[in-house]
Amino acid sequence: MAKFTPIPFGKYFLLDRIAVGGMAEIYKAKTFGVGGFEKFLVIKKVLPHFAEDQEFITMLINEAKIAVMLTHTNIVQVYDLGKIEHTYFIAMELVEGRDLRGLIKKSLEQQQSLPIENTLFIITEICKGLDYAHRKEDSSGRPMNIIHRDMSPPNVLISYEGEVKLTDFGIAKSLSLMGHTRAGVLKGKFAYMSPEQARGESIDHRADIFATGIMLWEMLTGERLFLGDSDIHTLEKIKKKEVPAPSSINPAVPQELDQVVLRALSNDVSQRYQSARDLQFELTKILYAVAPDYTSGKLGALMRSIFANDIRALEKGADYRLSATDVTRTELQEVSGGGMFFSVDDQTPSSPGTGPGRQISSVGPAATQTTPISNTVSTDTGLSPSWFWRLLQRPSGVIGLIIIFAIILISSVWLSSLLTPPPDKQGDKSSGYLTIVSDDPEIAILVDGDRKVPGQRMPIIAEKSHEIVFSQGDRVLERRRIILKPGEAIEIHAPAAASTKNLALVSLDSIPPGATILVDGKEWAEPTNAVIASLPPDRSITIELLKEGYQTASRVIVPKIGETIQWSATLVPSAIAIAIRSVPADASIYVNKKKVGPAPLDDYMIQLFSDFEIEVRKPGYLPFSKTVRFELDTPREFVARLQKITPQERGQAAGDSIIQRNAYGFLTARGKPWAYIYLGDKRIGNDLGVKDFRLREGRYRLRFSNPALKKDREVNIRISQEKETQVIVDLSTDDPPDIRYAKAGPN
Repeated sequence: MAKFTPIPFGKYFLLDRIAVGGMAEIYKAKTFGVGGFEKFLVIKKVLPHFAEDQEFITMLINEAKIAVMLTHTNIVQVYDLGKIEHTYFIAMELVEGRDLRGLIKKSLEQQQSLPIENTLFIITEICKGLDYAHRKEDSSGRPMNIIHRDMSPPNVLISYEGEVKLTDFGIAKSLSLMGHTRAGVLKGKFAYMSPEQARGESIDHRADIFATGIMLWEMLTGERLFLGDSDIHTLEKIKKKEVPAPSSINPAVPQELDQVVLRALSNDVSQRYQSARDLQFELTKILYAVAPDYTSGKLGALMRSIFANDIRALEKGADYRLSATDVTRTELQEVSGGGMFFSVDDQTPSSPGTGPGRQISSVGPAATQTTPISNTVSTDTGLSPSWFWRLLQRPSGVIGLIIIFAIILISSVWLSSLLTPPPDKQGDKSSGYLTIVSDDPEIAILVDGDRKVPGQRMPIIAEKSHEIVFSQGDRVLERRRIILKPGEAIEIHAPAAASTKNLALVSLDSIPPGATILVDGKEWAEPTNAVIASLPPDRSITIELLKEGYQTASRVIVPKIGETIQWSATLVPSAIAIAIRSVPADASIYVNKKKVGPAPLDDYMIQLFSDFEIEVRKPGYLPFSKTVRFELDTPREFVARLQKITPQERGQAAGDSIIQRNAYGFLTARGKPWAYIYLGDKRIGNDLGVKDFRLREGRYRLRFSNPALKKDREVNIRISQEKETQVIVDLSTDDPPDIRYAKAGPN
């Protein structure tokens, strides 16, 4: 079996071809940087017939813009989407491991079912990634309404260290929208559709929850739930089949787990779990009742045990060290293209990407429908001296040879300098050396965000701060920062793993989410909303929630064994100082109808993320009024520029000013079943509507939006002085809006 020869690809170096699927070729790759920096990753090269489809490429780019915004420990990170010559590619995080389908298949081959605790842990990690994606907001705070749409075992990757990561957010959507149904692209995915998806109805994030429920059911029972003889038969089973309780097939499944699975698989979306977070919470309670000391380290140990032979083959066969000679030879093959100096045989029915030593989890379904490939290079070129002289007798042949040899020479020099071994391998003193000692497989080690293996002497850039993080499961055990001198070598011992037996469970939610959690002053690995499952019982523990722009929320708890404590904290915005000025100066300033002083006014305290009406008045000038909202990046100075009243306007100014100060009405509005309400680009109220919202007299256009129904409706309204405008819009029907006007009550 011939070895894949590394080839350059833009700023990347393709080290090994892993697989070929319906959409892309999958490569293990490497990129280089200054100071000996290098990083392994996955490159997916879009196949030519997709690259020629402009509609597909446009959707791919749009979806990649979404995927690159998803940064979570349970989601495969997308680094880059680009185009080199005529080839589009995606650069993604490399996960050394297998997909969930491979784990299930290997377990069945070894005639052992996955223990329930492993299944529960994997699904809870899936739920964490889904919940993050479903709740993701854009830079303006608007929900992005991300739906995976293709939750299935090939899109769940599990590393040999026990990490669980979701992949292909949005990419599956691009494929389905294009309607490409070639074998290997969509085949097999119908079995994980929700009933509403199978019926061709609009879907929301609860379709992902249903698909997750299917995977949970199949992992508990060892059987397929909806797979039929054909895609049509599969879809019919999804729409009509009653789901049996997992315990009817596997008696080891506890009754409370049956109830969770069946609720996740409810045909009625309103009866399902309404968020992945809710499903995760229920499964976590069962997990820590079944296995209170379970961590990702145990899943990693299971993976290394099941795939021991494959890992040994991978370690034996993988040699990705590059030298200048290797690069020169690679460039020669790349430039020649197999036509002049080498011939490439693509018919060999074996491949380094399909053997037992090449089981690297790539990212997405394209890697799952593999096609045998080969990179056998033949050096029997058949070139004879007479052929060479005949070529030289042609002017075009001479010019072609000169161009080829010039390209080879320039490429060799450039790549040799680019791939010069790191400074530490040259004996350069610009690096320090770090060794981390740990005998506990449950301890994860990150150096500057990259996972590291204990016991290895690693070069790091000297005279630069580096962060080392030790974690166990979801909990950060310790953080350290080090700065090494050139040539300095140190050894650091990892902290001992905490015993997780007989521990308590705490569920933390915050509004807004994303707050940093401190447990007795130490940062937890995951922000809110999160479940903390490794707290020692029967002692006081201080939990703090920190988020920029908000006051710190704090609570002291005393957890008990078997008890679940739930804390939902509404964070209070921080107060900030602003300056209010007027041009000209010495005008009177009113905030929310209350006089606060003359301009200029410095260090006036207001709360972030709240609406304030600022009015500025000065005799001889038209009143100035504006509603403002201060965000973290809003300038802290507010300037009101007043307009002087002309002599012609002076006669009616007194009467007009009275009207302007009091010409306000009120808006009460809501959508059915629910809706976000927008006034221009600004969202007002919450999903339950808005009540007694104060607006100046005039005409306005409201937009009612329900992302779950994918419905938007615009409504024109009138606000009258001291009147209440009442609006009800039913987005589940096409009925006209119900608009009423009433006299406003006392405020």
